[in-house]
Amino acid sequence: MKFRAVGIAGLLVGCLLLLSCWADVKGQENLKTRFVSIEGLSKTYGSCSLVKFSVRNISQQGIDVEIYPENLKSGSWEEVDCQYDINHPKSEYFKLLTKNRKLLDPGASIALTYDRCSAYERCARAAFGENDKRSFRRSLEQEDVKAKVDVLQRFRFVIHVREKGHLTPAGKEWSDPFTRVSDGK
Repeated sequence: MKFRAVGIAGLLVGCLLLLSCWADVKGQENLKTRFVSIEGLSKTYGSCSLVKFSVRNISQQGIDVEIYPENLKSGSWEEVDCQYDINHPKSEYFKLLTKNRKLLDPGASIALTYDRCSAYERCARAAFGENDKRSFRRSLEQEDVKAKVDVLQRFRFVIHVREKGHLTPAGKEWSDPFTRVSDGK
């Protein structure tokens, strides 16, 4: 009987630990940010409007920030087509080395712009070899018009810190979602 009580208690403790780990991972998107503050994001943008915002390092150490746009599709967040780090735009064309990246100092900020339609256009041009900018823009706007629910986007921030001369992953953070609406809506 004593062993059975210990076994049940151990099982309960194990379940609680498992649940707390799952809750931490599942709910991390709602936690207060540890490394960055996102400033200047609006709640709504047009289909092809530029998204201008800034990212401030609120930690006590230098950080490297990779920033990726995401779309909400079928209830889960997915990377946009032709994914690249908008903080390091050259990453769209080739793999960047992380060894010599300049870190964002504590308290410093960087201003960024995300151009959804240009990124979509470059992606489609690479895939299909077409060059008609207007048709790319129209197809993206029509996609937004035909959407049965709001088209939501957000940014994922992958944070790295320098440890022993190497950049190591330190965490992920997310911006608040924003809505994309077509001018025709």
